[in-house]
Amino acid sequence: MKYMYVYPLSKTVWYPFVQTSSYKLVHQVRVFFFHTFFSYFVDCMLFMARKRPMAVEKYRKINKLIDVLGYFTVRSWNFQNDNVQALWKKMSEDDRKMFNFDMGDVDWSKYSENSILGGRLYLMNDSLDNVSKSKKKMYFLAIIHYVFIALMVYVLYRLLSPVVQMFL
Repeated sequence: MKYMYVYPLSKTVWYPFVQTSSYKLVHQVRVFFFHTFFSYFVDCMLFMARKRPMAVEKYRKINKLIDVLGYFTVRSWNFQNDNVQALWKKMSEDDRKMFNFDMGDVDWSKYSENSILGGRLYLMNDSLDNVSKSKKKMYFLAIIHYVFIALMVYVLYRLLSPVVQMFL
């Protein structure tokens, strides 16, 4: 995740923010505030600026993708690799060097960095020439993101404090 901030995409429209939860209710509350509420807010701003509203439509697609991937992302997966382990033990030292498939030797940090760079360069066709400009944009988007969160917390406090006072 850290490399998304080291090599941010130039066409990013919102600060990348990932929180996982194994509780469906917590996930649904987050989706409501961070996706649904926010997308309607953005579309209202676009409508007032006489531009085509698009956030609600985009977030519907994002939420559909999250729902589809959710089955795989919230579960723990264990795979048996006894045969691979047995093969590794039977191999000579020369074969191990030639056909190295020991996952313990993988530099996962470098793998993550290369994955983000590859996605940026080859999937998104986003050159590395504009990384510094993209970092400035990411900083600005982060400020907007956290101001929006603070605003939502304030609004929730104002809405819920009278209700809580009724029970005290």
